Amino acid sequence: MFGLVFSTAPVFKDGVSVGNLPSNAQWQEVSGMTGSTIAANANYLWAQSDGAEAKILAILKTNAATTYEWTLDGVTVNDCEDMANAKINDTSYLYVAQIGDNANAHATSTIYRFPEPIINGSTGAIASETIEHIIVEFPADHMPTHKDAETFLVDPDTGDMYIITKREEIPSVYHLAHQASYTGTQTLVYDGNMWAIPAKTSVAAAGAAPNAVGGNISPDGTEIIIKNYDQVFYWDRSDKGVSIYETLTQTPTELVAYVGGGSNTPRKSHPSAEPQGEAITWDYNGENFYTGGEYVASEGSTPTQYPLFMYERMYDTETTVYFQDGNNGYSGTLDTYIWDTNPDTSYGTLTTLVADTDTNYVETNQRKVLLKFDISSIPSTATITGATLYLYVNTEGQWFRFQVI
Repeated sequence: MFGLVFSTAPVFKDGVSVGNLPSNAQWQEVSGMTGSTIAANANYLWAQSDGAEAKILAILKTNAATTYEWTLDGVTVNDCEDMANAKINDTSYLYVAQIGDNANAHATSTIYRFPEPIINGSTGAIASETIEHIIVEFPADHMPTHKDAETFLVDPDTGDMYIITKREEIPSVYHLAHQASYTGTQTLVYDGNMWAIPAKTSVAAAGAAPNAVGGNISPDGTEIIIKNYDQVFYWDRSDKGVSIYETLTQTPTELVAYVGGGSNTPRKSHPSAEPQGEAITWDYNGENFYTGGEYVASEGSTPTQYPLFMYERMYDTETTVYFQDGNNGYSGTLDTYIWDTNPDTSYGTLTTLVADTDTNYVETNQRKVLLKFDISSIPSTATITGATLYLYVNTEGQWFRFQVI
């Protein structure tokens, strides 16, 4: 009998609404969220609107109703689409990415970077002198077919920034290396195409046919989530020797716990299930993730139906499977042995296997057993964490050795 222990991508419970987001006009287009890297802010998420509000919103993640507005002094915005955080050289930064371009007309985009404030139970302001305006442009020799972007990531280990396009057939990935400060317009570096996120059109955004509309990297840099309007995709980056871009070229796992997809085509049963879900983030510990959508009255969004969804991580997901004919219906074992004395004889139909070897490994009278197990039932995304082979010997004879191929 052969036993294997394996684990797959993390499993999350179906999204549960923890409360309703603010439904006043300035917060009806929440399109980006991020967690915090400051312990004092661990119970909050940060959000921004893709309207003309130069503000960020601190949201208590346990109920969504307790919120505090922070104004970005000296900033004028028009289409901010995502947020990120990173702690670099002991400074906790927040990033607000003004990277939207519906008309494909902007020559440059702007990323606002500033030290994350401590949420102190009241509204606040980010002083203009602490906000860095990082102006970026796409490289002329790798200009995307449509410059609109809604996914912005920051590597928590390096501070490198990543922008992923929204409307191309296959999303393009660009990055900007971290610098302590930036002067002038920065030209993004083209990395290439990532895995082909399916283009999905939400009921609320008919005709847009976007693919990537939001994403986030876990605080430890080992997990990446990116969503379209209907699906959330997960990349494991346990091997941090693999770059962010290389990770994104690999095939991800779809997290089916996601409840979005629009009120007319919800992924799960929920009224007004994120009719235009664009915001997604890990929390402070990288344990659970959260999603939020834009407010669309025509699809059922109301002040009491504008949810922030939490997806709770489930643990103890290791599975042990046994490959032994007759065990739980399994019948995929093949076995035989080869006898050097009778090399042309088949022993595959015998009920007893014989294994022995000459003491000097002289291949004249050895009998070599071959065992093969069908393990196709294990998901291709699984990680093998242990393997055990059980052999039952009923007759003592000459000694033998094993080799696993």
